[in-house]
Amino acid sequence: MSAIDVVSCMLTALFTAAAVRALRAAPVSRSLGRRSRVDHLLHTAMALAMAVMPWNCGPRLPVLP
Repeated sequence: MSAIDVVSCMLTALFTAAAVRALRAAPVSRSLGRRSRVDHLLHTAMALAMAVMPWNCGPRLPVLP
């Protein structure tokens, strides 16, 4: 596994954790209103989209110069 793959795995794990946190916070924010729930759900969607980005970035840089 190359260094680029390791960084991609780390970024995927980081953004997946952020998505899970935002998704878990959505029902808790029920007392704050609908706007807060929508905000948490949008953050979840954004974090999931960013978790996929390292694997779908098109042509990669060469490992050796």
